[in-house]
Amino acid sequence: MRDSQIQVTTFHDALGLGRKRCIQYLEYFERVGLTRRLGESRQIRPDNALVNADAQ
Repeated sequence: MRDSQIQVTTFHDALGLGRKRCIQYLEYFERVGLTRRLGESRQIRPDNALVNADAQ
């Protein structure tokens, strides 16, 4: 897996959306179990089925 850390500012810059909307997306990823919040960054969970879908 590539870099499994997601910084809010990097995510914000990459999408070109407002910070509030980016936070909403990141919170959604947490609810579905794709990421886990660690301070101001998010860690992609390696045990998530979405992460492992392409590994098969």
